[in-house]
Amino acid sequence: LQGADGDINPSVDDTRDFADVERMGPALAGKVTETIEGMSAAKEPVIFECAPQVLDLPSRPLPAPEETAAQAAGDGRMWLGDELAERLLDERKTYPAELQLVRLGNAVLAGIPGEPFCRLGKAVRKLASPLTGVPVGYANGYVGYIVPPESWARGGYEVDPGPWSKVAPESHALILDALGNLFARIKD
Repeated sequence: LQGADGDINPSVDDTRDFADVERMGPALAGKVTETIEGMSAAKEPVIFECAPQVLDLPSRPLPAPEETAAQAAGDGRMWLGDELAERLLDERKTYPAELQLVRLGNAVLAGIPGEPFCRLGKAVRKLASPLTGVPVGYANGYVGYIVPPESWARGGYEVDPGPWSKVAPESHALILDALGNLFARIKD
């Protein structure tokens, strides 16, 4: 399962070699092992529940076409040309986003239709408590990166206008609110 890792890269500082992956692998494996050990074995029939909800997430603000041409010409980043043009051609005001919780015993998979930042993954774990919450990114579609407000302020690739950045900054809070309501239904 793809978790909430929209803002996590296996690089340290500016490196991009396999040594970074070798350092991160044991840390990830340790967390997976810890999570599995924390899940109790079912002694009764396993509880299975599913709770979906579709949201209409607002489109992110987009620059005027004149601004984008100037950016693409002076920036030097290839994606500002074709990929930005592709995003500007998509004139939708909202994007449907299907959230889905699937409870299997004391674990709850939270399907999120995009690439959530780790802050959203941590919120899923907290919302699921005392159950074990597992964020599942790229589930039921793709609305791009799901970025918390403070990360929008910092900027970067994930919030640059392109086909990977479809939804507005308030989408993060809308998704969190909807997940909170879904978790309340599952835990009742």
